[in-house]
Amino acid sequence: HGYGLSVVFALSKEMNIFINKNKKNFLYNLNHKKIIRKELDNSKNEYSTKILVKPDESFFSTTKINTDYVYERLLLAKMEFPDLEIDY
Repeated sequence: HGYGLSVVFALSKEMNIFINKNKKNFLYNLNHKKIIRKELDNSKNEYSTKILVKPDESFFSTTKINTDYVYERLLLAKMEFPDLEIDY
């Protein structure tokens, strides 16, 4: 959160932030024109915060994610955080 989230948003066309707090679920949809806050149903979620980003193609040569690279980075993180669960 903080600077990292701001930088990611600056390089994105759109960002969706899902928050599950105090048994309430919210969606914040951010684009560079407006922010929409919407309360969602009270279904149980396995997350407290989930962020989805649509990258802006004008900043990147590709917007396709190299999942093998991400998996390798997660394995490195697991060395530091042994309780980290990776579902790949």
